[in-house]
Order: sequence, then C-alpha cells, then structure tokens
Amino acid sequence: MRRLFSYLLIMVITISAQFSYAQKGALQESLSRINRMLVGIAEVSMKKENLLVKFTKNGELYRQDKVLIDELDSKKVKYVSEENSVVLRCFSENEGCVFRQLFLKKRKNYYSRLNIILKGKEKFAVELTREFKIFINLYQEN
Repeated sequence: MRRLFSYLLIMVITISAQFSYAQKGALQESLSRINRMLVGIAEVSMKKENLLVKFTKNGELYRQDKVLIDELDSKKVKYVSEENSVVLRCFSENEGCVFRQLFLKKRKNYYSRLNIILKGKEKFAVELTREFKIFINLYQEN
C-alpha cells in the first residue's frame, strides 16, 4: 500500500510539473504574438507576477505601465474604437491597479485601466484583444 501511494504521488508530481511547463511555454508564445502585433508601439513583458508595458517614441522610453496580472479581468479586455485603443481593466474598479510612469513629464500615477493606443495598427485590434484575453487566462490558470 505504501509503495502504491509513493508511486501515485510521483505520478501526480510529474504530471503537474509537465503541465506547468507546457503552460509556461503557451504563456511565452502568447506574449510573443502580442509583441509581434505591437512592434513600433509598445513592448509587453512579464516580471514576476507583473505585466509591464513599455512605450517608446523615437527610441526613447516615455511611458511604462505595470499591473499585477492576477488583477486583470480577461472579460473586460476590449477594443475601444473612439480611443483607437485596446483597454485592459482590473476585476474591480480599483483606482490603483495600474501603476503608470510618464518619464518625460516625470509623473507617477495609479489608474483603473491600461490602454494601448493602436495608431496605425487598427487591423490588429480584434486579434490583439483576443490574444490578451488568452494570455491573462493562461496566467491565471497557472
């Protein structure tokens, strides 16, 4: 009985580790697809449990948004045509979920959403919205 229990425990740990590794690969692939769509606009990365979005203009960093990925609500990821941007919102109307730094104006503020203006990349709006939803869901399932 003890031997069977040990065997089952090893199997569960092995399967769990393989599943986790597969999810990390899918998460990185999703992040790569997002970045391919945002070339020239922004660069999206993960740092521990945070999503970082860096915006550059003429090669100079002018804005960086940082948010805990677990705070994002994939159901609220939308393309807002009036703003020409993809908007990521948090689960609650937490005013402090997104930390934004504006480097040129030397400002730091907290916001209830993260927006990515798609100037010239509107054709990616639906695909980008879908990919952000996939990314958030993959992360939160882990």
